[in-house]
Amino acid sequence: MIKTSMLILDKRLELGTKYKKTCEKFISKVFLESQLETAFDVLLHYEPDLILISDSFANDFSDITQKIKIFTQNYRPTIVYISKSDLIDDKLKALENGADDYLSEPISTEELQARIKAHFRRIIETNVSETTNFYGNKLSMVVLKRSISESKPYSILLITLDNFEPYKEIYGSIAADKVMQTYAAIINSSLTDNDFLGQLSSSEFLVITSIEKAEKIAAYLVFAFDTVAEKFYSEKDAKNHFILRKNDNSTEEKIGLVKTKIAIVKNEQKKYTNIKTLLNDLLATLKLTKNQKKSSYAVDRIKFPTNECIENTNYNDTIAIIEPDASLCFLLATTAQMQGYKASQHDYSDEIIEKFHQKQPAVVILDMGDTEHKEGLDLCRKIKSDRCLSTTKIILTSNLHNKEEIMNCGADIYLPKPYDLITIYSWIAKLIKDFNY
Repeated sequence: MIKTSMLILDKRLELGTKYKKTCEKFISKVFLESQLETAFDVLLHYEPDLILISDSFANDFSDITQKIKIFTQNYRPTIVYISKSDLIDDKLKALENGADDYLSEPISTEELQARIKAHFRRIIETNVSETTNFYGNKLSMVVLKRSISESKPYSILLITLDNFEPYKEIYGSIAADKVMQTYAAIINSSLTDNDFLGQLSSSEFLVITSIEKAEKIAAYLVFAFDTVAEKFYSEKDAKNHFILRKNDNSTEEKIGLVKTKIAIVKNEQKKYTNIKTLLNDLLATLKLTKNQKKSSYAVDRIKFPTNECIENTNYNDTIAIIEPDASLCFLLATTAQMQGYKASQHDYSDEIIEKFHQKQPAVVILDMGDTEHKEGLDLCRKIKSDRCLSTTKIILTSNLHNKEEIMNCGADIYLPKPYDLITIYSWIAKLIKDFNY
C-alpha cells in the first residue's frame, strides 16, 4: 500500500474540515492547518505529496509558494490553489506563481475527489519502476520518512539480490528482467494491503511492515527464491552452482548463483529520527549475511559465539602464497610486501589448515599442482569446506588449463599461467576488499 499524504491550508474551519473528510476516503494521511507556521512544520517533517491552498489567507499566493519551496528543496509537491474567484486573470496568475492546478468554489465533492485523484495518479505513475511497476527510490524514501515521523511500531526489510549484475552481464537484460519480475511477484505475494513495497535500485527492494510479520516474510522469501533460482540458469551452470565470467586479462572469475539477502530492522528498542541512521543500520545488518552460501536474512545485529571461529575484527590484508616455483613464490611475496600487504610463503603440508586457523589469510594464491597429484585442488577443497576458513578468497593458478575442474573445487579466481604481476595484484586488491566487506 502506498502511504499517500496531503496538506490542506485553509483558515476556514468548516470548509477545510469538509475537504479533509472528502480526501481522507482515498488518501492515507490528510493534514489540515490554518496557520502557515504549523503548516511549514508538516512540510519539513512529513513531505506531503500534494498541497491544497485556499485563498482564505491574507498572504499573497506567490509569497506562500516561495516559502513552500524553501521547505521542499529535496522534493517537489503538487500545489493546487482553490479560490472563490472564477476569473481567468486570477487563474493565470496563480498558475504562473507555482500552482499546478486551479479550482473554483463552490466545487462539488465528486469533482474535488476526481481532481485530487488525478494528481495522485500522476504522482504515482511517474515514480514506478518500468520492470516491476513498484514505487521507485524517490517515493520509497518519502514513505520511509513518514513511517519514522509517525513513531508507530514497524519493521523495515532491505531485500537485495546478490550476484544479480554478473548474471545480467552474462545472460542478458531480458533474462535479468525475468528474474526481477519473478522475485517481485514472490515478494508481492507475501504482503498485504497494509504493507508498503518499493524498489530502491535494479536489485534492491524496501518493505515496510508490522514487527510481527517481518521475520515470517523474510523466511518465506528466502525459501521461495532458492526454490526457483536454479531455473534461471542453464543446466550446466545450475549443476555447478556458479557461472564463469571472463575478464579482459584472460582470467576467469567464479560467480555464485543469484541469491537473496535480507536485512530486518525494527523500531522496538531503537527509535529512529532520520533515514540515514536507519539505512546505515540496515546495511550493517545486511553484512551479517555475507558469508552465507545460500539466500539468508539477518535481524538487527546477531551475536555469534566468540570461540567458534577466528574473529576478524580488524582489516585483514594477509596473503598466503603456496607456489612450488621458489623464484615465483619469492617474487610474489616480495611484491606483496612492497605494496603494503602482509605476505607469507607456505607449502602443501598437512599442517597448513592449522596454521590458517591461527591467522586466517584474506587471500590465498594457490598453484593447482602437477597433473598426477593436483595438491592445490585438494587443499582448495579443504579450505573452502572448513567452517572457519570458508570466507578466505582463493586465486588458483595453473598451466594445465582445466578451468571447470579448478572452479568446481571452490576457487574464486582461475588465473592461467603465465600471468603478469599487475593482473594478479589487481585481483588481490579486489578480493581483499570483498573479504573485509
